[in-house]
Amino acid sequence: MEAPAPVEISFEDGITESLLMTALGQEVYRAEESSMLGVVTYKDVFEARRLSDGSLRFLRIVTPSGLKTKSWILPIDTIESKGFRAILDSVMELGGCWEQAFGGVLLVHLPPEAADAVEARINEFRQS
Repeated sequence: MEAPAPVEISFEDGITESLLMTALGQEVYRAEESSMLGVVTYKDVFEARRLSDGSLRFLRIVTPSGLKTKSWILPIDTIESKGFRAILDSVMELGGCWEQAFGGVLLVHLPPEAADAVEARINEFRQS
């Protein structure tokens, strides 16, 4: 297994995106971050064909991550606040992960049994 590396990947509609991924075998990869196009999410295992320019052509999801993904658009100062960071730390402690994109887009990936409780904590924090 190779170390994670950013790779350009093209999707069915012709749009390309650079994603951090780990090669698991011939034409099989694991996403180490989510596609902002919503095609693959963190820890999905997918099949892709390597093209002559070194980029990949997405083929299909082989195994979904099994994590439940939720997203919010939040003010950056909320995401960076001490109280909110405590929630994000708990995401990691529960075996999940979170991603921040475009400043205020927050993606949270959690084991299904923890997702509802963390979602409630985030929504409660937003309303306070």
